[in-house]
Amino acid sequence: MKTLSANKKVWNHLYQKGNFMNYPAERLIKCLHHYSLNLTGKKVLDLGCGSGGNLIYLAQSGALVYGCDLSPTAVKITEKRLKQLKLTGRVNVPKDKLPYKSNFFDLVISWETLYYADSQALPIITDEISRILKPKGKILFTMIRPDDQLVKFSRKINPLTYCVGSQSKTQKGAIIYVLPNKKAIIPLFNQFNLLDVGYYQAELKGLISSQWTIFGEKK
Repeated sequence: MKTLSANKKVWNHLYQKGNFMNYPAERLIKCLHHYSLNLTGKKVLDLGCGSGGNLIYLAQSGALVYGCDLSPTAVKITEKRLKQLKLTGRVNVPKDKLPYKSNFFDLVISWETLYYADSQALPIITDEISRILKPKGKILFTMIRPDDQLVKFSRKINPLTYCVGSQSKTQKGAIIYVLPNKKAIIPLFNQFNLLDVGYYQAELKGLISSQWTIFGEKK
């Protein structure tokens, strides 16, 4: 798929240049505690694990961790970091389907990554997530909101799809899928019972990050 291929190039280039975070997302940690998600002994997939910041936190919290990312460089970085910290985890680059058994995971997390797929890829990805989740298995996702700074740096390709422009120093050329409101979220994730849909905003150095947060369980 063209969008995933384009984003793979952008992110692989970023990781090759060393542009990645070493620490977990603070908001993710807050959400895990807010929803009382006990990670001990649970099989957890970080979909779009990047350089492993969130994955390492999950492993240190007692989860049995798995990670996948489109960027081979990111996967190598994560594997190296897990080894250095003497943590166990399986990380790989997915192909057409997620390389996991059906009804396998207790929780699938996709934090600030899922919107780098488009309207064609997202239904396939969410179907795969539903397949690999155990019955009543949980999801914790984010999707980018229209008021996020990255959207303001982008040009509209179609009503929900944007291409990041040169104002972004790191993500030029990336394709993002933007959900305008809560109503647009429900049909996109119809394989799950959505238990809570909210959003968060954060400002750092004058740049605004704005994301929908989606918590649910497999139907």
